[in-house]
Amino acid sequence: MFVATIKISTLRDVLKVVNPIVSEMKITAIVDGLSIRVVDPGSVSMAAIELSKEAFETYKSTGVELGIDLERLKEIVGIGKDSENMEMELDPETNKLKCRIGQVTRRMGLIDATAIFTPRLPDIKPPALVKLATEDLAKGLKACSQVSGLVRVQVSEKGLQLSGESATDTVIMYLPVDQLIAHECKGGLYKSKFSHDFLYWANRAVPATVPVRLEVGTDYPLIMRWEIAGGHGSVIYMIAPRVEED
Repeated sequence: MFVATIKISTLRDVLKVVNPIVSEMKITAIVDGLSIRVVDPGSVSMAAIELSKEAFETYKSTGVELGIDLERLKEIVGIGKDSENMEMELDPETNKLKCRIGQVTRRMGLIDATAIFTPRLPDIKPPALVKLATEDLAKGLKACSQVSGLVRVQVSEKGLQLSGESATDTVIMYLPVDQLIAHECKGGLYKSKFSHDFLYWANRAVPATVPVRLEVGTDYPLIMRWEIAGGHGSVIYMIAPRVEED
C-alpha cells in the first residue's frame, strides 16, 4: 500500500536533483518515509534523497518500490502550482500510480522497479567542510565558467576559494571564514577539480533560501548537502573529481 499527499514545491525540489542525472528512478517507500538513490551513466554524479513522513501532508506505506519515468512525472507536476498538493495512490493490480492535482487526475504507468539500479553511496569523510549561501556558490561557478569548464574547489584554514583558469585568464572567488556560515578544516589545504556542468546542476537544485554544505578533500569526491521540505527532507549530492597528475 502507498497513499500520500505532498506539496508540488517539494516534488519540484526532488526533480531538480534527479532530472539532470537519470531518466528514471526507484522510490523506496517504507513506513517512516521514502528514499531515492540515483547515479549518472558515467558514475560522475550520485545523489541520495530522504523524505520523512513529516515532509508529506499525509503519508501511509506498508513498504513498496515504485519505478518512475521522470518525464511523465515532470508532465504531471508541471500543471500544478508550488502551493498546491498532489495526491498519490498506488494501484497494485494495474501497477499504476494515481496522481491527482485539484480537478486533474492521471494514472501513470510504473516501470519495473527491480530493473532500476540503486547505487550505494560510498562512506567518505573528507577532512574539510564549509557551509555557504547558495547564491554565493552560484556567483563563483558563473565566474569560473567564463574561463574554464573545470572549477577548482579549495578549502584552507582561512576560507573557501573557487577558481578557473584558461590559457590567458584566471578567475578566483575567495570567501574568508567570516563570510561563511560554517567552516571546519583540520589543518593544511585541500583542493580538487570538478566539471563546471556537474557543479552547476547540483547547485541549481538547492532551494534559493537554503544554505549548502560542501565537504572537500584533495582528490576526494565533493559532497554537497542541503535540506528540503522545510527540514523534513535531505539531499546528499556527490561529484567525482578530475584527479590531477603530479
